[in-house]
Amino acid sequence: MATPTADRKTLLVVDDDEGTRDWLSVLLTREGYAVALAPNGDEALRLLRSGFTPDLVVLDMVMPAGSGWQFLEQVRTIPHLASLPVVMLTGAPLDRRSAESYGCAGFLAKPIRKESLLAEIYRCLR
Repeated sequence: MATPTADRKTLLVVDDDEGTRDWLSVLLTREGYAVALAPNGDEALRLLRSGFTPDLVVLDMVMPAGSGWQFLEQVRTIPHLASLPVVMLTGAPLDRRSAESYGCAGFLAKPIRKESLLAEIYRCLR
């Protein structure tokens, strides 16, 4: 069932793993979100700089080209995107407090559970 905010919200999913991107795209689209995909932080920044403005970014942190850390550092310097909500996804030994210290609105440790992901996105979009 679609979440109450899904029908009007656009998400940008940034993850270097094609299978994860595909799974997230299918899941989030079924929930009623519009979904754009980027394979790394560099591509995500190019998309954002081209004028695309999502309502929220789902961001993997460890990627070989344009890591999540680099993405966060750069996106926070773009005035109209500085407060863009980001949900951090990582397998690294971090926690919610760490994510918040990097300016993220949400946090999920990998492996990702569907219910937790949807709840975190919903919470961050409110």
